[in-house]
Amino acid sequence: MADRVTLFGDYRFLKTSLPFRWYASYERQWLKKADTIGGLAAKLGLPAAALEDTIARWNGFCAQGRDEDFRRGENGWEDYKAHGPENRLKPIDKPPYIGMTMNRSILGTKGGARTNERAQVLRPDGSIIPGLYAAGLAMANPIGTRAVGAGTTLGPNTTWGFIAAETILHQNR
Repeated sequence: MADRVTLFGDYRFLKTSLPFRWYASYERQWLKKADTIGGLAAKLGLPAAALEDTIARWNGFCAQGRDEDFRRGENGWEDYKAHGPENRLKPIDKPPYIGMTMNRSILGTKGGARTNERAQVLRPDGSIIPGLYAAGLAMANPIGTRAVGAGTTLGPNTTWGFIAAETILHQNR
């Protein structure tokens, strides 16, 4: 599961997230729904207790109005988008619960080389092209030819550059 990211929410998420709602209507099997968090975990192939604990932790942050892990909602841009502190952090507590898995990669490209978990470029048959690596906007997007929004690529671009560099270093020791 290290090669994918899963996004969770409740029914309100799709109501306010138009790009995800549009893509979910385009790729109907992508979005999973369930009336319980445990049921959602089962549909996504995740450990139910771990997902329940993660969502409970998030909901606790929402109740206290502060994201202790990543400080979401604290910068000026997020404050502007939220239109007030009461809208910054929203709990995941109203069924149906939703989850969608995104492949390892980034959100801003409109195509690019397919890679494995080590940033090695793959041929169409899935075999590795020796010595060729891709990172950032040069690699394939997890949601096809769509992009979610501006600013969502900085972290993944940096991370995949690091992964490619680590792979190269490891192979040349």
